[in-house]
Amino acid sequence: MRKGFIARCKTFAQATTCLLLDPLIRYALLMQLVAAIAGAAILVNTVSYVQDTLQFGKLEYGAVMAAFGISAMLASLGLGSFSPRMNKTMLTRLGAILITLALTSRAGFTVPTSPEAIFGGHSPIS
Repeated sequence: MRKGFIARCKTFAQATTCLLLDPLIRYALLMQLVAAIAGAAILVNTVSYVQDTLQFGKLEYGAVMAAFGISAMLASLGLGSFSPRMNKTMLTRLGAILITLALTSRAGFTVPTSPEAIFGGHSPIS
């Protein structure tokens, strides 16, 4: 029993190493991680927003989630047919950046935009 577990761990480590050494697969895995985090945040935050803030019930929550699903489907179909002339890597990066900014702003984090905010009042420019 113990030898089987060790053999499976070695196989798992080899497979993980092979996946992480390929730049395209590594990039795809990281983008999938971003999508999973965004999806989880949407599910969790939407429940509290619809039921607590808007004071709606379960039926309205279902309608909001259906709207999210339909809009995601239309966006993926539209971007898939619209983007033959667009750089898909740049489009994916833009989406990851927008999701990150949306989630951090919703969580109460602020994105520093001025040198004073970034460097704590001591601007390196002046």
